Amino acid sequence: MSEGPPLNPNIVGPNKSPERNEKINLEILIADDSLIIRRLLEDMLGQRYTSVGSVENGADLVKRLSTHSNNIGIAITDFSMPPGIDGIEAIKTIRDAGNTMPIIMLTGEDSSVFKFIKSKVEAFSNTVCLSKPFNEEELYATIDRLTKKPESAK
Repeated sequence: MSEGPPLNPNIVGPNKSPERNEKINLEILIADDSLIIRRLLEDMLGQRYTSVGSVENGADLVKRLSTHSNNIGIAITDFSMPPGIDGIEAIKTIRDAGNTMPIIMLTGEDSSVFKFIKSKVEAFSNTVCLSKPFNEEELYATIDRLTKKPESAK
């Protein structure tokens, strides 16, 4: 029996994909007033992306992005974060400051209110609104789509 080359753990075999073996190099900042949602998103996204952090309100999101926006690839914010500024106000402030980074807003509002919020949010460039509870694969796909660099930028 001949010995083959040593096994390489980086080789993709059956039931494995590169996406599951290596994390995607992306820093994500989450803003949500619910500690449970922040922890859920941190744990879920931390399995796929290299860096995931969080803040508990819109004002902290704006402040963090004003000082660390070069490192952060995408922000995910809740719509309603009392007290203080909500997600839409935070996005407006971020855009008014000239920051065009991708932003995803999550909201648990009912369908009629969701449509209104979605129209307000998606009027901003590079911004998407998803409903809670969210579909994990839809969230991953949205993050990947918003953060994908054009071929010419690679």
